[in-house]
Amino acid sequence: MVQLCRPCIQQKSKRRRDPPHSRLKAIGEARHLNSHIGASREQDYQCQNCGAIWLYDSDKGSSGWLLMASAT
Repeated sequence: MVQLCRPCIQQKSKRRRDPPHSRLKAIGEARHLNSHIGASREQDYQCQNCGAIWLYDSDKGSSGWLLMASAT
């Protein structure tokens, strides 16, 4: 497993309303979801520095940024 770059380490502490760091690029299509607490959007991102994969979830009950995998 590759070590996370400094921006990804800092991304781990970001909240739902915080933007992605400058080297996180959206991959694939955004997923629009409806739940009992309202609509939300999920988007996958990949870091162009270290290859880490992130999930962004805009749902009110979500912390926002979730590290899914780091490159091997």
